[in-house]
Amino acid sequence: MVQAEKTAAFPKAASEIKQKPNENKGQESWVTRYKVWISTAAVVLFILVWEGCYQLGWLNPAFYSSPQRIVVAGIDAFVNGNLLNDLFITAQEFVGGFLIAVVVGVTFGILMGWYPLINAIFEPFTNALFATPRIVLLPLVTLIFGIGIESKFVLVFLGAVFPILINTMVGISKVDQNLLRVARAFNASDMQLFRTLAVPASIPFIITGIRLGMSTSLVTCIASEMMISSGGIGNYVMTASSQFRSDQLFLGIIIVALFGVLMTSIIKRIEARFDSWRVNQK
Repeated sequence: MVQAEKTAAFPKAASEIKQKPNENKGQESWVTRYKVWISTAAVVLFILVWEGCYQLGWLNPAFYSSPQRIVVAGIDAFVNGNLLNDLFITAQEFVGGFLIAVVVGVTFGILMGWYPLINAIFEPFTNALFATPRIVLLPLVTLIFGIGIESKFVLVFLGAVFPILINTMVGISKVDQNLLRVARAFNASDMQLFRTLAVPASIPFIITGIRLGMSTSLVTCIASEMMISSGGIGNYVMTASSQFRSDQLFLGIIIVALFGVLMTSIIKRIEARFDSWRVNQK
């Protein structure tokens, strides 16, 4: 009889286990539906708590600022200061170096992923430079290119090119070999294979590499401006820090963070658009 009771208890336990995924699924769908509102409420609550702590005197004004002071400093910097000029300098350095990195990274990634000989020649240099922190190359780049905008181009390029190159190379290697054999059986040229098979299969990987490269290149750009520049957001932040202007310091940090969030969100949307193009290998 005890055995019968245990047997009768097992189906009940199994049915309870089966209900839990449905409950989790309902919770996930509810969170997904209101995700934007939840995130917005969290940010607003954080700002209110921050402002309240500052007004109550819990934060030292010499080292911290408040959202209200940051907004006032932002208005003053845009109207009367050189913040727009610093933004233009940073955007020029970042966009110029990043676009060159995309062109070079995608091109060499396709070539290294497609031709084993080219891969064997350049792989040691690629692995060595990819493993080297970009900021370590700052003295060498400064020595060769000076402290002008050219050195920032090179550093941004070095920060972005290797994630793009490696992801493109991986994407090329994921091309379905059966499709390649069929295409070659019909005497398809390399250009036709690139255009119809290799490039479409590698696009999701290329976009992932662009997203990763954008993050590292932005860090490299700001860090280089802090050290060897007389303009740009990095220099703006460094100057504010040395003069104990906490409101301007936080303003510069928030501008960099918002720029990074904006660019990442755009690239993530593009990445999701092409995610179905990924080759699923069983």
